[in-house]
Amino acid sequence: MKSKIRIYHFLLDYRIGGPHIYLNSLNEALKHHFEITVITPGRGENTDIKLINLRGLSRSLYIIEILVNTAYIIYLALWKKLFPKGDAIYDIHGTANLAPLLACRILRLPMVWHLHESAPDYRVFYSIGRLFLRRNTDIVVPVSIKTVEVYGVDRFTLAPSPVDIGFWAPCLAATSESQYRDEISIVCVGNLNGLKGQDVLLNSLQSVTGNWRLSLIGSELSTWKKYSNKLHRLAENIRKNSGSRLVEFTGWLEKDAVRNYLSTCDIFILPSRSEACPIALLEAMAMECFCIATDVGSVSQIICNPLAGIVIPTDDASALSAAINFAMSLSKGSRKEYGRYARKAVEREYSLDKVARQHFRIYEQVLSRTV
Repeated sequence: MKSKIRIYHFLLDYRIGGPHIYLNSLNEALKHHFEITVITPGRGENTDIKLINLRGLSRSLYIIEILVNTAYIIYLALWKKLFPKGDAIYDIHGTANLAPLLACRILRLPMVWHLHESAPDYRVFYSIGRLFLRRNTDIVVPVSIKTVEVYGVDRFTLAPSPVDIGFWAPCLAATSESQYRDEISIVCVGNLNGLKGQDVLLNSLQSVTGNWRLSLIGSELSTWKKYSNKLHRLAENIRKNSGSRLVEFTGWLEKDAVRNYLSTCDIFILPSRSEACPIALLEAMAMECFCIATDVGSVSQIICNPLAGIVIPTDDASALSAAINFAMSLSKGSRKEYGRYARKAVEREYSLDKVARQHFRIYEQVLSRTV
């Protein structure tokens, strides 16, 4: 394989989320082999080439956005010469990211299609997108076996979310003790939207006894403003009813700050309604946190050992309350023992080094098919 092959990554959203973290981790691991260009609708901090973002005006405009961006990508390729055919790979992230799929099919460019979702609502996008693939050259890469099952993916190469276990390690985090050490620290990481289930977590905490403090780490998205307002109301109700218990909305944090939160937290919770291979959970497990997660996406495969965490049903505040109360009843040493098993599971299956080697082979395979 030639050095510095160009990879053009198309993401569906310019805002930082799971696919961006997935991509950034891989890019760091593979930077000596590839030149990376990131393309998004709208401009974010990682964007190199900006496409049109009509969803910012209204979600109903997405179909028009697909058509406009398909034409724009073709224009950039044919007239601006931005997207070459030789020694380049086009990596499309997101099941609903149809514009680059269609454009690359028309331009006959080699594609890798990363499926980062497992929600049934996205099945229609997969059904459309697969029509644009060339079976002899393009490769579909689901991040979760749940994605394969829900969408009926027949030919694929599975590549889960990667975790840099060198960075996400308890010994590297800030060691200063929290000013709230008399409280149980609970942490939840994820942008505030309905699929992440923070409302279920807040409802569950209404019946959790004892002294605790919750940190909700993640951006408040303009497209989920009503949901964010609902979360703030639930948090205010908790404060009024308990007095001593506090819900903290941190907003978006850099990964060093997230690591520091995880290093001092007693319980990490993933209350999601939908995930594929949740990076936030993997990072918390790598940090040896006691983890509680809903049974979505690959969670039951990630926490396959009952000593590595607790898996509960989705949308079940009572089950989540019971799991939190159980975790709080344990000694700090017992919770840490769960955390050590959790880290071993991540080291074994989800390390950045292992997943990066998978991607290197995937890109090699795509290039060999286009020769």
